[in-house]
Amino acid sequence: MKQSTSPIYIENNKAQKLKIMPVGKMEFSEDFIQDLCFNNTSLLPVEEIEPIYNGLIPLCRELSMPSGFCDVVYINESGLITLVECKLWKNPEARRKVIGQIIDYAKDLASWDYETFERNVLICRKGSEKSLIEIIHNYSPDVDESTFIDNVYKNIKKGRFLLLIVGDGIRENTEEMVRFMNDYSKLSFTISLVELPIYKIENTESLIVAPRILVKTVEIVRNVLSIEDKNNGNITDKKEIVTTPSESVFYERLENNIGKETVDNLKAFISELKARYGIITKLGRGKTLSLNLKTEDDIFNFAGIIENGDVQFYGVLYEAEKIGDKSIGDKYLTDLAIALKGEYFKGYAEWSWCVKRNGNYIKISEYLKSKEQWLKIIDEFMAAKIKIEES
Repeated sequence: MKQSTSPIYIENNKAQKLKIMPVGKMEFSEDFIQDLCFNNTSLLPVEEIEPIYNGLIPLCRELSMPSGFCDVVYINESGLITLVECKLWKNPEARRKVIGQIIDYAKDLASWDYETFERNVLICRKGSEKSLIEIIHNYSPDVDESTFIDNVYKNIKKGRFLLLIVGDGIRENTEEMVRFMNDYSKLSFTISLVELPIYKIENTESLIVAPRILVKTVEIVRNVLSIEDKNNGNITDKKEIVTTPSESVFYERLENNIGKETVDNLKAFISELKARYGIITKLGRGKTLSLNLKTEDDIFNFAGIIENGDVQFYGVLYEAEKIGDKSIGDKYLTDLAIALKGEYFKGYAEWSWCVKRNGNYIKISEYLKSKEQWLKIIDEFMAAKIKIEES
């Protein structure tokens, strides 16, 4: 059972219990929550829900759709769309209807093309902009127009949306709502329930908002890799690679840059890393896939694969020092540079020390050609880590 208490505000070493804004007295409205979300995109914990949707650009409020008016619509520079429905939870009918309502909006949107989406957004926005890309360029001037349009078209066609239900405080029938949401977990979009409790500091106009992710559907994409025996052409093994929606999009982008064969080889390699070392993958802002080892106090990052195929390293020495000995991180990078016939690049700060070749990052395809050597280097790192822990 979820229990929440009022937060404490401390100023000048004096504690003050904050007062939650009372829903029953209608001190604020759904329109207020909409306005708050539209003008303060950082209130929505999108990166924690699905990193690929991060970087919200507010498009419009009350977007007219066949099944109703969607409260708030966002997009990001990758052409990924987020729909938000805001509710005050004092209304039981609203609680029952809101999930079906936002799913209807997603279905409406999936039936549109780029031109229809752009036209309806511009009508709703009532601004001076003549196109969707003009809005985007106000936030991200370097976005390529043709790539952006292609991405939006593809995401709409696939029904790849983030649906957020935002409420002031979800107090009742939570389990029922969760079960209902999980019934839709196989759909293309991701649904998340976000609490947005709002507190007032007494005798001021200041507000404190404490966003909480209550629940989200977990869309799992499964890819079965067939590994072919080159000696006789037979299929010798099959591995199921499980990815999140964000990882699925990351792999699509990576495949566009480096090809399907290399991506399949990378997935198989990651599967092996998970089985041998318990390595976990983590996406940073949807554009970097990190190969992380969970340690007692933190995470050690063996490598970060960028969506263009570059392999980067950040904080290896710093993280190794937290494990107990900076030298094992130094040896890891030294050995990798030798295996890849590259250079151990030592920049102005230890945090940026990495492996390069001719001044450039080396592609993941090159690392995979030296897979066995890479595994051996990780083995040696793990043995050194265990020795430190036992000493």
